[in-house]
Amino acid sequence: MDLQENEGEDLSYEEILEDKNNNQQEIELFNTLKEKLTNEELKVCKLLYDGYSLREIAKKLKCSAENVRLIKEKIRNKLDKNSL
Repeated sequence: MDLQENEGEDLSYEEILEDKNNNQQEIELFNTLKEKLTNEELKVCKLLYDGYSLREIAKKLKCSAENVRLIKEKIRNKLDKNSL
């Protein structure tokens, strides 16, 4: 839950805990990914997680969409092989 979305609304204790737990899970996942992925793969992974398309990622990273697709495939293979 984005705190800015609820500006002017009071969050319940449960909502605050849920948000904190989700953030902690994201941090743990990111730390695990940092151990398994190269910096380039990590950048692509983060942008995919943020909802960017392959074309948008390619534009941001100044490379081809095909290159991003190959990096995405490498990420998938590493994560399948090493299961989080």
